[in-house]
Amino acid sequence: MDVMNENKKTYQWIWLTGLLCVILTCYSAYRLFGVGTLSWHIMQPETLELWIEMGILFSLLVFSLSRKNSKVRLFLYTAVIAVFCWIHVVFFPMFCAAVYLLFLYYLGCWFREYVLRDKKETLVCADGLLGAVLVILLFCTLSLFGIGGMKRQIAVLIPIGILLAVWVLGRWNGKRDEIRERIKCWSLSGWDVWILAGVTTLLLLQAGRMNLAVDYDSLWYGLRSEYILDNGHGIYENLGTLGVVYTYSKAQEILLLPFCGMPSHSFVLAFSIYFTALALFVFYKAAKVWIPVRSARCAVCFLACVPAVMNMAVSAKTDAGTLLVQIMMFYFLLRYWKEEEGRNLLWAFCCLLFSFTLKPTSIVFSSAVFGMSILYDWYSKKRPSKICRCEWMMLPVFSIEVLAVFARTWKMTGVPVTSIYTSIFQKLGFAIRYPFEIAASEKDRYVAMAFSEKWNRFLQRLYGVLLCPEEKVDMAHVIFAWGGLFCLAFLVIGLLWIFLCDKKTISHSKIVWRKGTKGGYLFWIMLPMILGSLYILFDLSQIDGNYYNFVYALVIFCGCYGISQMGSKKMQIEVTKILLPVCIMGVVMTSVTNWAWQIGLNEIELVNKGYFDHEEKEEEKLCNTMFGNRNIWTMLGQNPRQRVIAVGEHPDMLLFPCSVQSYGDIAGSWGNPMVVADEEKFREFVRYAKTDYVYIQAHYMCRWEDPYPFLCKLIYQGILTDLIYENGNVLARVNADGVHNEKADRELERFGMDYYPADWPVRLQPS
Repeated sequence: MDVMNENKKTYQWIWLTGLLCVILTCYSAYRLFGVGTLSWHIMQPETLELWIEMGILFSLLVFSLSRKNSKVRLFLYTAVIAVFCWIHVVFFPMFCAAVYLLFLYYLGCWFREYVLRDKKETLVCADGLLGAVLVILLFCTLSLFGIGGMKRQIAVLIPIGILLAVWVLGRWNGKRDEIRERIKCWSLSGWDVWILAGVTTLLLLQAGRMNLAVDYDSLWYGLRSEYILDNGHGIYENLGTLGVVYTYSKAQEILLLPFCGMPSHSFVLAFSIYFTALALFVFYKAAKVWIPVRSARCAVCFLACVPAVMNMAVSAKTDAGTLLVQIMMFYFLLRYWKEEEGRNLLWAFCCLLFSFTLKPTSIVFSSAVFGMSILYDWYSKKRPSKICRCEWMMLPVFSIEVLAVFARTWKMTGVPVTSIYTSIFQKLGFAIRYPFEIAASEKDRYVAMAFSEKWNRFLQRLYGVLLCPEEKVDMAHVIFAWGGLFCLAFLVIGLLWIFLCDKKTISHSKIVWRKGTKGGYLFWIMLPMILGSLYILFDLSQIDGNYYNFVYALVIFCGCYGISQMGSKKMQIEVTKILLPVCIMGVVMTSVTNWAWQIGLNEIELVNKGYFDHEEKEEEKLCNTMFGNRNIWTMLGQNPRQRVIAVGEHPDMLLFPCSVQSYGDIAGSWGNPMVVADEEKFREFVRYAKTDYVYIQAHYMCRWEDPYPFLCKLIYQGILTDLIYENGNVLARVNADGVHNEKADRELERFGMDYYPADWPVRLQPS
């Protein structure tokens, strides 16, 4: 009778917790969709059309995956995906990206088996990662000799691909029966069908708007590698770019160089979708190492419902690739914890190294997880098994890749890693090179807040991250990269578990402090992640939701592990049901948000050429539709190596077919305003950058604000000369050795009359 009453009480608490999650979800939905930023987006007909199409797609995927015959199932599943990609004009980008990823996988597999002499099976993605490292090293080697450019890179890869294809065909011929047996034995349970169909639908949602949702940062630097990373002479060439984003570690951009310069941006964006899909796959594999298959399936579902994770699948930023490598590292760490096999620890360390070359934030988050894992394993007296000599050879390969990628940043700036790490390297004795020297040594450009003000902002940010990312509380870069309500929901469930835990059999102190416990391991790796995240919320002047993708993945893993430890199977199912409204909220957020703030999907086109021509669209925009730069476009497009400083809309002005950086890249908070402090400093900079032209967008500059007076001074001094006018737009040739003369007076007079004729007498003479 007492047991029955206890169970009744337990389920009452579970249902109460579920009710609390429903209330929190409804509140968040009301604040965002009812009266908040997304109220307009969710009411648009394009959003309704998206939901209807996704519902149809999900139904077709369920139907195809429900077939009993494995060959029929695979054919129908592939056909549905292919047809969807075709009608949304992304078929060729998705196909080419898949072929390239297969190339990387088999290249890594061949290198591991025949060069390193390592015949042991490993994670599929690990071989792909090894192949990626080899390609990056190949491009870096070519760059050392001044060989670059998309055509040359493709010319090098084609013979390698042909030889590799011959090897793969021979390999398949010998394993034909094994492959057929694997396809035949491919079975799916009822839940597997629904989960795979749901995850595939969410991934195809991103593919369906890939041509539409090209975001600001992608256009800024992620999609312009053929101009700002390798403009023909390799990645180590000084291209004169100053913005800090151009100095980041560019491993992913180097890897994808053969696809830059394509007429469609989707050839690059497609990789982010595949990286996200692989991240979900590896996350499932990692979850199965520690928790039951049922809980592992739930973990994948939860991660796929995180808007921050899924919305990065349609961006050229490196977050999707970084998350994949970080989850791979976590997978190998879990394998090592379970098996104490040194090989897994070595692979985890290689993943750690590679993540450093993808995104600056990974240096903090990846190192925190790996470092705490090693400390806890040492504390638990775990000792790795002997590592073979052939396996050790992976370490120098990955180490050389890190050095090769960091060498570019070091050559440009004088430090191997920029962003928030610049001051650290300065303290270590590194000398910052011009023109980054002044910017690196400057104090923070924004006025320091008082502690009370920072604390108030921190609480607002915490509310936004956990419950409701409203734009008015500093969440502009979080609302479309939000972690959903999972962190808050798992916190509530964790408190529930602690409350319901049997105090007689479970000691919470032992869970945390006892050597070799799974709970203790998860606690200690999560501790620096949570503290680091809180510090970022408190101290950084700007936060982006994608910073925390790895944190979200680990929170979901820990939450699912905790649920798997709760009492009976029935209790675990009931607790899992609590998260259903949270998942629905996450899916809705993903469907109405993205980094480009676009709604709906690409238009359906039954007859198309397999890809959307972004280059044609951008040319039409700059030349005819909005800006009227036909002649200027033609002039700059004659030589893609021409270097231009653009004063105009950012990033629209970066779409010219040559090496362009905006005036904001130079004078903004992410650049070095001192190089435009006066004419002489500007002369020095354009000599360094070898700048050919300055472009000025029509009617862009305000009447009494910079940079108009500064440009007038440059014209007056003869630094900007031979001005060409087209529909109010101006293209001026840069002459670093120019001097004031009569021609400069005439150029200044005409510039003032054409740009602001009304206040010409006032603005004529530069001070």
